[in-house]
Amino acid sequence: MAPLLIAGTVPRVGKTRVGTALARALADRGAPVLALKPIETGCRGPTPGVFEDGVQLARATGQAAPRAALCRLAADLPAPLAAEMGGGSIGWDTLVQAALAANAD
Repeated sequence: MAPLLIAGTVPRVGKTRVGTALARALADRGAPVLALKPIETGCRGPTPGVFEDGVQLARATGQAAPRAALCRLAADLPAPLAAEMGGGSIGWDTLVQAALAANAD
């Protein structure tokens, strides 16, 4: 199966709901699925909360890792701005390597 990317240009349009439903359906059929959110903004605290998108996606498949978004940012802004406000930047190479490290379809 080819990788699938679910993307949208605005927040809160249902990307995570569609992604979790699709990931759960594929996993239930025995497909090796990796569901992840590369970058999540609006995260509170150092520990991922159960309602974060990255956590919901991981729970949909029961995957061992990653169990949350690869990059969690506090500010509830577009990712580049949230990273800048946090005094950092988004490590694109790190995100790609983390996604490729999981052996799944």
